[in-house]
Amino acid sequence: MFLLRIHTVKDISRIKWLWLTAALLTSLTLLQDYLYTIRQGSSYYLEESLLFSSFWFLFVPLIAIQWNCLLHLKKQRLIKGLTWVVLSVLVHLLVFSMLVWLISGLFYTHQFEIRQTIWFAITEYLYVLLVVYSIPVIGHGWSSRKRQVLPPPTENPASSYSSTLLVTEGSRKIPVQVKDIWYLEAQTPYVQLHLQGKKYLYKGSLSGLSAQLDPASFIRVHKSFIVQLKAIRHYTSRQNGDYDLVLLNDAVVRLSRNYGAAFRAAFQDKANSTQVS
Repeated sequence: MFLLRIHTVKDISRIKWLWLTAALLTSLTLLQDYLYTIRQGSSYYLEESLLFSSFWFLFVPLIAIQWNCLLHLKKQRLIKGLTWVVLSVLVHLLVFSMLVWLISGLFYTHQFEIRQTIWFAITEYLYVLLVVYSIPVIGHGWSSRKRQVLPPPTENPASSYSSTLLVTEGSRKIPVQVKDIWYLEAQTPYVQLHLQGKKYLYKGSLSGLSAQLDPASFIRVHKSFIVQLKAIRHYTSRQNGDYDLVLLNDAVVRLSRNYGAAFRAAFQDKANSTQVS
């Protein structure tokens, strides 16, 4: 079952224009039928003209379904595109013919056969069906290639992380350089920042601060601690799965087994990059 997803103002506007276009084409078809009967000197049957004009209104839901399905295709290929065009044309012909057959059988004195209506639609509107249902496929393919050609936006990941933190010292607000922080300790509702010979309380949570710190420099080692990698001298096992991290200032921070694997990988990467430099 197809589910149409209409979430944005742009989607609503697109559907509105489809309905307006269908209404305009229906009006032109009614006028064309009327002028044709005048030229032929025959009778004009408005009900019959309206019935066959329903051909145009079927474009609205079917194009919406087609576009919704195309959005799920990561890559647009020629075979898939042609398949969607042919499938859309066949569905339109079948639904239109069944609609005419059903309505004419319920409300008209003469019921039009499905085969007869399909043949009428093919001879009169086949080129219209092919053109209209090719437009979304071509548009989707063009937009897909455009997204692939455009280079990804370049940005410096480090620029999104904080370089300073504003802390309170007495009645003053002072900035603390993040690069000078050795480790951070949770002391709810504060976080204690440990620097060389100094400590500051920061109003916030350890998880909130973690998002502001560059993961290439800082790593979570415990539910209560975040440590700067370059401040670690070595680490030793506690024989129970946990470790003790010994910092350059001889401070000891506990490494929980839950964070052990991520820490060892980051610590090894840091050591390798230091050796290379």
